[in-house]
Amino acid sequence: MAKLTVSPSNRSKVRLFFVDADLAPGDMHELTNALTSAIRPTHIVTRTGALQQIAPPTPPPANGNGRGASEQTDLLDEQSELADESDEPEVLTPKAPATARRYKTPQIVVMDMNAGGKPFEEFARERAPVSHRDKYLVAATWCQEYAKEEGITPGHILTCYKAADWTFDVTDPAVALRQLKAERLLDAAGRGKFKVNHLGLAAIKKMKPGA
Repeated sequence: MAKLTVSPSNRSKVRLFFVDADLAPGDMHELTNALTSAIRPTHIVTRTGALQQIAPPTPPPANGNGRGASEQTDLLDEQSELADESDEPEVLTPKAPATARRYKTPQIVVMDMNAGGKPFEEFARERAPVSHRDKYLVAATWCQEYAKEEGITPGHILTCYKAADWTFDVTDPAVALRQLKAERLLDAAGRGKFKVNHLGLAAIKKMKPGA
């Protein structure tokens, strides 16, 4: 009887058993037990560093959502990549410079600049306004009180500027009229038109001649 055993070092061990016996009746059972014990594999202690059997990889434990560790790692890597992309600074395309608003140039109004017995040049010289705000109020008052114009527009103001030889260097021709209205010195008299109220007339009287 022979038995082949493969050791961890890939060496083959062979055990040969040869039995030649003259048995009496009843001895066969005892011989069988003896042979079984003889050929039973014995425990072999290997030295340190011997090749050990590599166990098959343990399947990754599933987490609560049924994903394995490998799937979790892939998911974390993907999320990390997305986070890295989101951290990149946004490239802003420079906006084109805003085009400056263009206001409509007012038109000269035909009117008698010597009306009411007080030419506008004389009236303006007496009040001697310096700021555009004061010049607008002086012009609007003369147009209303002496020229009897109803509804003062930027065109009336421009006409007075030309008569007094003032420089009309304003961007928005109606801005000073709106300012005077906000100060409650003018009232609205229609779309784009204004009139001087009693507060505006009182402000004109307070202007000292030649000031």
